[in-house]
Amino acid sequence: LRWSPLPGADGEASAIAEVLKESQFGPVQVWKGDAAIEETFKAVDAPRILHVATHGFFLAHQSGADALPIAANPENQSAASRMARLRTLDNALLRSGIVLAGANRLSSPSEDRRIDDGWVTAEEIAACDFSGVELAVLSACESGLGDVRAGQGVQGLQRAFQYAGAEAMVMSLFKVPDIETRDLMERFYAQLVAGQSPRAALAASQRDFIRVRRELEGGAHPFFWASFVFLGETE
Repeated sequence: LRWSPLPGADGEASAIAEVLKESQFGPVQVWKGDAAIEETFKAVDAPRILHVATHGFFLAHQSGADALPIAANPENQSAASRMARLRTLDNALLRSGIVLAGANRLSSPSEDRRIDDGWVTAEEIAACDFSGVELAVLSACESGLGDVRAGQGVQGLQRAFQYAGAEAMVMSLFKVPDIETRDLMERFYAQLVAGQSPRAALAASQRDFIRVRRELEGGAHPFFWASFVFLGETE
């Protein structure tokens, strides 16, 4: 298993930065490619908006007997064996997360292994200080999924960002196409800069996406636009 490149994510970051830099949300800092490392993500200094465009994961729980074989030594595990190991953990915050630069290095032996390996679990995110973040946009597949626990709600990435201090979130409920996600996010931020609340901006951008898609393609299947939802205060 290797995490594949997301061609649309680079353009997504550049386009959003262009929209925001002269707005009420500027100035903007962008970390892409090899610069998008775990250490930088964890140390980000309370931006009003934190936008993350990368791969996300949520792994359904499996008992140890049902899980795939894994490497005996965690230092020698591949990405696939790490996924198998994570599935056996009861804590949903350890079975969900995002990947950043360096995540594929698990597939290559290294003498210089670090704790910050590019795999950022929800539990690690929960320990970050994102107080001051008014909106966290998780432009990553399945970033809204988690385990439902009685009295606790949904435990996953979205809960981790809440624990870290983010006031509101935009997140996805299923896997989404890379290019269409970029298109939707550009529309979302244009609405946000125009003065819409995040909830209203997302709804307006989805309606606009549907309208244009119907004009160009003759239809707008929910697969392309319905994954993203808003969580937080209305205004």
